Amino acid sequence: MYSSVIISFALVMIFSGAIASFVQRHITLKILALSFLITIGVTLGVEGLGGHVPKAYIYLPMGFALLVEFLQLRFSYNQERFKKGSQL
Repeated sequence: MYSSVIISFALVMIFSGAIASFVQRHITLKILALSFLITIGVTLGVEGLGGHVPKAYIYLPMGFALLVEFLQLRFSYNQERFKKGSQL
């Protein structure tokens, strides 16, 4: 148990710089992460008050939003690469 927490903490410390710089370059990911945090917070609040929110109503839209954002990042990367190649 203790070793898994220490290993997880070490991995977070190792990769935090790379993840932070990636999020800083792509502002839409920052907005998406904030919306995920708000969604999870509201869900925890509702469940804390005794309500029930099916997890599929939360995780499926989050997964879809991540997929759309990934496709958008990929499209913009390919578009920039194509523009650089066509200028040569």
